[in-house]
Amino acid sequence: SMASMAAATAFQYAAERRGCRIKWKPCNTKMSFANSEVAVLNWCMLVTFPTDPPVTTQIDVHDQGSVPILMSLPQMMNLCMTFECNPYSIFLTCDAFGYNRFPLKFSTSRHVILDLCKVKWNTTVGKANQVTSTFQTSSFPQ
Repeated sequence: SMASMAAATAFQYAAERRGCRIKWKPCNTKMSFANSEVAVLNWCMLVTFPTDPPVTTQIDVHDQGSVPILMSLPQMMNLCMTFECNPYSIFLTCDAFGYNRFPLKFSTSRHVILDLCKVKWNTTVGKANQVTSTFQTSSFPQ
């Protein structure tokens, strides 16, 4: 998964205030883009969501641009996401985030959007599907 530095730092600012743990570490990721450009990413952030059990995922960070956080298939698998698709809609089930058939929106380019500002998870109860904390603001990119 990848994000621009702007998106990653905005996410960190909002997420840490809501119980996520963020740890920066050096990396050496070679990223190839659709326009044939290649970049070497030197930093990544490990995001640990306050779920029970805690779920951690890694986001590689590009120093330039304004790319939102893009989730890779392995990252979605790490978070145990399940998608139910039909020609007109898509639903997300993700126990770690407390979602059961949550309807997702599409971008104008027809990419699925998961607004991390609105991710719900349990921060005080032992079960991830008993939601007690909700992102309320839109202070970081989708």
